[in-house]
Amino acid sequence: MPEAHVRVVERDAVRVAWRVPAIAEATRLARWLVRRKVAEWGGDAEAGYTAGLLAGELVTNAVVHAGGDALTLVVARADGGLRVEVHDRGRDEPVLRRTDGAAEQGRGLLVVDALSTAWGHAPTSTGKVVWFELAGCVR
Repeated sequence: MPEAHVRVVERDAVRVAWRVPAIAEATRLARWLVRRKVAEWGGDAEAGYTAGLLAGELVTNAVVHAGGDALTLVVARADGGLRVEVHDRGRDEPVLRRTDGAAEQGRGLLVVDALSTAWGHAPTSTGKVVWFELAGCVR
């Protein structure tokens, strides 16, 4: 993974944003970055795993569907909870779809919907942001 190509674009005590290449390996890197940040903010291993898993789903969707050469991954904490955002250049809204048991893809947002406290998306000036929140997982 080209970790050297990941750069911090914003950081303070409650928020960090990374610019990540939009390549398949970005999913693994996003999981690792989010798990590390959850641990740094006092979250347990289960919270880190869940947040990392969900971040990986959003990053995978951005890489597969949005196009562009990079995305921005944001992790922020507030009131003991966590918000993770993925900003990409895509304009299409994410679709929560029910798939049959034989489908090999298409379950990512179902996982996000099932495990997050809330999730959503919004257009931005350069594309869109897709986000999720987990309540009570960090200090």
